Amino acid sequence: MEDQSSPASMMLKQDKKTRSGNACLSFACWFFQLATWGLIGFLIVTLFGKGELQVPGILFGISYVTYIILEFCSPTCSYLMNKQVDQGMYEKMGRLFATPPVINFYAECYHYETHTYTTTNNEGKTETHTETRKVVTHTDSYNMPYYSSKDVSGLFLLRMDIAQAKQKAFIKLHLQKEINFADAISYSDYLTQKDLFWRRNRFYDVYMDFSETRYIPGMDKHNLVKIGNEDPCSVKIGWYILAVLFTFGQFYKWWVDSYCVFQNFKIRKLVSTRYNLLAPQFVNQYQQLNPTLNLVVETFEYKPQDTGYCSVDVQPVLPTQEELERAKQYENQVPNYGLTSNGGVIQDIPEFNEQNYNTPPPAFSSMGNNTVLEDSQINKNQNVNMTPNYLTGNYNSASNSPNYMPPNQSMGGEGSFNHPQGAGNTNGQQNNNNTMGGGGGGGF
Repeated sequence: MEDQSSPASMMLKQDKKTRSGNACLSFACWFFQLATWGLIGFLIVTLFGKGELQVPGILFGISYVTYIILEFCSPTCSYLMNKQVDQGMYEKMGRLFATPPVINFYAECYHYETHTYTTTNNEGKTETHTETRKVVTHTDSYNMPYYSSKDVSGLFLLRMDIAQAKQKAFIKLHLQKEINFADAISYSDYLTQKDLFWRRNRFYDVYMDFSETRYIPGMDKHNLVKIGNEDPCSVKIGWYILAVLFTFGQFYKWWVDSYCVFQNFKIRKLVSTRYNLLAPQFVNQYQQLNPTLNLVVETFEYKPQDTGYCSVDVQPVLPTQEELERAKQYENQVPNYGLTSNGGVIQDIPEFNEQNYNTPPPAFSSMGNNTVLEDSQINKNQNVNMTPNYLTGNYNSASNSPNYMPPNQSMGGEGSFNHPQGAGNTNGQQNNNNTMGGGGGGGF
């Protein structure tokens, strides 16, 4: 079990996967930075020796461009681009707590074709070449609709006390997400929608690549939070770009890190296809898990009890006894969240986050992405109705557009968010990415 609220887990500690990824990227950045320096020296020596510059020049160009790309893909670049003060971070977290998540299915169908072409070499002879090309014939994107969602992230606390004790000016806040289903019947409905999506797309062509993405609109993984009054002028994205261009990016990262401590926080969302998670019968179940902020000022009205979403345009179809019995097999897919003494949230399925969402649904387990279909299996006229059988009402297929916003749930005036059915008002700076339609949660 993990306890996010304890100083040991929240400060100066990255998860194993993050550490491994950062170490690999850091090694690559160091390698190409040093390689670029070496090639610059070799070019200078070659220039004064009046040697051939073409080969070392090409190698230098490849090394330098690769180094630039790697540096701009590094977390430090993301942190500096998402720099803000502590109050701004609390307001942003308040908006993220009130934003419904998105569960997106994406399919790309394709086949390979062999192409033959001819070229003429320097001697005037004709040469024949053969190459295999990937031909994409169909793509599809679908945001799974659901009835309600609830944030169960618990206490969010910027550990400024530890940062100030270490005489640091910034907190590197690394946000993670966890989007799960609130009950077994919702997980069963999820598998049904995933199965329908596969049926609608798998037979378009020989191959199909499928991916499932779960995200929270407006969430940035890397956030640099300024605390206190100190704001070193050198800790800015402009200085980082300059350091990278002059191949001193790795040393600049050391400089930035000397002003920072690290903190992790995981935003957790629960989704239900049949039940209103904001209804009174669920209040006691989720009350202690409501996301709370330890800093609230007059300019930022925050209501932790309202950090949920429920559609006003549809009605769920309550599950039958048969459906409930069938869904019992998925009870182990539903996390059981609990609260720690420090206000953090833990869940009782340690391996839960290791799931591979990109695997086929059970009915297609033997027909994954790498399975080659025969010509007789390919039918480009699939007509599968994706309208969920667990919702009734004003369900509109246009909801699958990333910019779809359900009726009566549009953005309010500047500085406010209008939430349906008591989803609350979060006052603060408006973020256009945090539309309540979200492209997914509000797919109604």
